[in-house]
Amino acid sequence: MLNKVNILKQDTLMKSFILIAVLIGILVPEENKLIAVTTKAKGDVTFRSWDSEDFNDLKPAEILNDGDHIQTGSDGFGALVYLDDKSTIKVKENTNFDVIGTRSKEGISKRIKINTGTIKAKIKKGKAGGFVIETPTSVATVKGTEFWLVAALDGDKVFGLEGIVELTNTVSGDVVTVGADETGISLATGEINVTSTAPEEIPAEIEEQEINEFEIEFEGPDGNQKTMKIRYR
Repeated sequence: MLNKVNILKQDTLMKSFILIAVLIGILVPEENKLIAVTTKAKGDVTFRSWDSEDFNDLKPAEILNDGDHIQTGSDGFGALVYLDDKSTIKVKENTNFDVIGTRSKEGISKRIKINTGTIKAKIKKGKAGGFVIETPTSVATVKGTEFWLVAALDGDKVFGLEGIVELTNTVSGDVVTVGADETGISLATGEINVTSTAPEEIPAEIEEQEINEFEIEFEGPDGNQKTMKIRYR
């Protein structure tokens, strides 16, 4: 399904019944705060804008800004894609985190600050921006890889699927590297180690949807017309 939305003129906005609420928001924040867009949201999924204390239901095609907060309930899941290189984050139930990013000419320097919950990250290789996940116990740093991270009060687990994750325990300062088919365990008491992954411990994959596609056209603060094309599943 291809939806084209042009927000250069107010009368064009009225023609959109899917993305209108999202795209109105593009006109408000500065362009350099726009870092990602949601591609999935099902069940109990809410978000809080960086400049608000109020939570609202999260829907597909929601533009995310630097500092926005997302949380899922017991039956919620969602996904987002970064605007520079299409790196993706999938979010399982009972998860809450901040989406943080700094834009530059090289791309978006991406950071997720997660308190508790489960996410799957697929980060594109060869991008200068880099990607970091912070929890109360650990810091995971990657440049191009795919992995699951499970954050809990007593510590974290990283399940490597592809590439390398550098995992640091912030209590002890110890660092390990987690590769494919390996599990990094970082505990709130300071211990950290790497073991071979037990397949039954890997989180279940998030349900996929039919592939969809849409384009967003808008005028940035510099006056130049911009087009955002999103293809998601």
